[in-house]
Amino acid sequence: MFQKIRYRLLLSYLVVFASLLGIFALAVRVAFTRSLTQQTTDKLIAIGQGAAANAEFEKDHLTVESDFRPQDLITRHQALQWFDTQGNLIAQQGQTVLTLPLLPSKMVQVQSGKVPIQAVTIPIIGSDNSQLVGYVRVSQSLEEFEET
Repeated sequence: MFQKIRYRLLLSYLVVFASLLGIFALAVRVAFTRSLTQQTTDKLIAIGQGAAANAEFEKDHLTVESDFRPQDLITRHQALQWFDTQGNLIAQQGQTVLTLPLLPSKMVQVQSGKVPIQAVTIPIIGSDNSQLVGYVRVSQSLEEFEET
């Protein structure tokens, strides 16, 4: 009689323990994924701010002086795109380019598909008059992120 109760008690303890372990593993995975996503976004924002600082507005025309070497962008699976205020592409460097349309209201965009890509759009503010002169969009392949 006690043997049957002992097995039921053991089984219930195992079920509770396995459930707690599963919930903990899921929570760790979610926290790790969010942390990795935030790190990627912060890195893209830093690159975008550097690229935005190199863009100048002269004679009603946005000129881009890039300090980024295209080979470095290609190696890191990144790309830079500069747009005017109407969303027209002015210049581009790198190969991992986001093909989605420019959405200035949406800072972070993710493109799914064969090669998943994350992009961050940064406004370019003129140093003379503090007006919006264009946008820079930094994109990076998420293949390494997915592998991790």
